[in-house]
Amino acid sequence: CGVVGDDDAGRSLISLMEADGIDVEGVLVDPDRPTIVKTRVIAHAQQVVRVDREEVSDLPQKLQTELGRHIEKSYAASQGRQSKGIIVSDYAKGAICPPICDAIAQGFTQGALGLSKVPVLIDPKMPNFPLYSAASVIKPNRKEAEEASGMKIRARSDAIAAGVELLRRWDTEMLMITLGEMGMVLVSGVDGVEPEVEVDTEAREVYDVSGAGDTVSAVFLLALAVGATPRQAAVLSNIAAGVVVSEVGTVPIRLAPFKEAILRLGTR
Repeated sequence: CGVVGDDDAGRSLISLMEADGIDVEGVLVDPDRPTIVKTRVIAHAQQVVRVDREEVSDLPQKLQTELGRHIEKSYAASQGRQSKGIIVSDYAKGAICPPICDAIAQGFTQGALGLSKVPVLIDPKMPNFPLYSAASVIKPNRKEAEEASGMKIRARSDAIAAGVELLRRWDTEMLMITLGEMGMVLVSGVDGVEPEVEVDTEAREVYDVSGAGDTVSAVFLLALAVGATPRQAAVLSNIAAGVVVSEVGTVPIRLAPFKEAILRLGTR
């Protein structure tokens, strides 16, 4: 679910999602804001600059309420479909709001990792830090973890310390902090789960980092949802991110190159 404008870009986005079989019932239209459009300038297969056209004010209260109700309705309907997880991808554009976070906290978070009915992963942004609670996993990058914890991160040990602090502040089960060239760390407060996991970045030629963070979120939560351990999920999401940054543009992770990368890693 999310929000688009009443314009050609919004209609094109909805059409693309429908063509991929995505349920767009939760995509609302706000006639008072444009659909966000990101224009990337590419030179020699490298992204040089990006120009964003957007409106990032809070949504009208009516639309906030509708989004919250959609989450509640989806949760109720999912009992028969056995939904496997939910990702809150917060880009601080106005769509992530208290009704959404309240509905998720009340309906989706049920117990510890591996036991919860529906694991929840939140990709956070600073203005909404107070809204996050009771998630399975919160996945800040280094800058976001520094902002949220008030701690400077210069090494993985600093990231682990920040993760321990954020576990307490956000009342979440696990923190995954992505650190760019330093890889990522996971910090868990769940009994029976490794308290600290460190994952190295796989050496790849990087052409375009667009969408890498979303790839990590999607693969990590998908792996958890089908029974992987947090360590296994982290390794798989790290490999997937390495595949997508080696291609130009925002691309999905495809099974064949993903499997090839996993097998290549396994031979080392």
